Amino acid sequence: MKRNTLLSVLLFCGFIISFQTAAFAQTAAFAQTEKQKAFNNVLTKTHDLVVEFHGTTGNLSDFVPDNRVKNERTKAEKLGYHPKKDWKLNETVNPNALPKGMDPVLQKNYNITPPTRGLTQGWEGMGYSSVNPADPSVDVGPNHIVQMINGSSGAYIQVWNKTGTNQMSQVYFDNFMGMPNGLGDPIVLYDERADRWLLSEFSASGNNMHLAISTTPDPTGSYHKYTFNAPSFPDYPKYSIWENEYIITTNEAQATLYALNRTSLLAGTNAAAQRFTMTNFGTIGFQAATPVSLNGTALPPSGTPSMVMRMRDDAWSGAATDALEVWELDIDWANSSNSSLTEVATLGIAAFDSELCGYTSFACIPQPGSSITLDPLREILMNR
Repeated sequence: MKRNTLLSVLLFCGFIISFQTAAFAQTAAFAQTEKQKAFNNVLTKTHDLVVEFHGTTGNLSDFVPDNRVKNERTKAEKLGYHPKKDWKLNETVNPNALPKGMDPVLQKNYNITPPTRGLTQGWEGMGYSSVNPADPSVDVGPNHIVQMINGSSGAYIQVWNKTGTNQMSQVYFDNFMGMPNGLGDPIVLYDERADRWLLSEFSASGNNMHLAISTTPDPTGSYHKYTFNAPSFPDYPKYSIWENEYIITTNEAQATLYALNRTSLLAGTNAAAQRFTMTNFGTIGFQAATPVSLNGTALPPSGTPSMVMRMRDDAWSGAATDALEVWELDIDWANSSNSSLTEVATLGIAAFDSELCGYTSFACIPQPGSSITLDPLREILMNR
């Protein structure tokens, strides 16, 4: 039996890739070579979807909740809450999986280096709302910091300027959107190239995703509001920004990806979306990839596919070795039948152990000074 290691958690750190044009050209050439080797793992889209436009809100800073509107559900009492808590979990593992004994990349010595920079600004964000997990999400723009966090009936939103001055009252995202039944798992993204903001949460019913795109660079202003309906519950949504699309990865019956037409969403019109499902790993219930996001304003060569990554452990993947997979998402908005998802590279890594508190615990990692334990999230690369 393999032994648990702290570094298994650290190994799942997210990937943020900032590309320069020359690096993109080199990457594209490598990816094309790898793609020729991987034609046996090319997946086509499974659905065309519509991201429905529901109009434009007023300014977030002016929004005053109607005290007569009661929240329609609560998860405040559900510590360790998860909408798919009854899903199949990984009960079996490969007895011959590597590493044998101690994980070879376990960090045992820590070189504590004093910070070279002092803190310029610091203030309290939204506090714990008695919902666990809290799923906090935050992003930073040129002039603002936006945070979202799970509340007792959906996701809260709060905005500060860069000196820490509160720009608005803390409100529920679904109340502001005028779309009740918000459930949480919020996402905040600042789209640097568009100088706009994307906010999102999923709903408590109907497998719906709620999205808001700011109409200006000011996150306290108005938003275009959208919904789209997933064929199954879109658990654990994670977003990334690419050239012509927003990419969402989710944990459904299969690892699932959605590509949303970024141009249409920014313009405030109905938008197209395409859905892809990946081949599943053998014995785990949590099936999800992690999207790679463009940072900065330097663009890749036109038409460069977006990417997602996925980790695999030979204990549960059915593969012979531990590895990181790189997949390319080629989207054709004019003719979706040309779109595809292709595994283009498999990155060999040192054998690691993903067994944290076994394979069936949702909350087992202790925190100093708290009785609330953390989910291990052992099967996925962490999102940025």
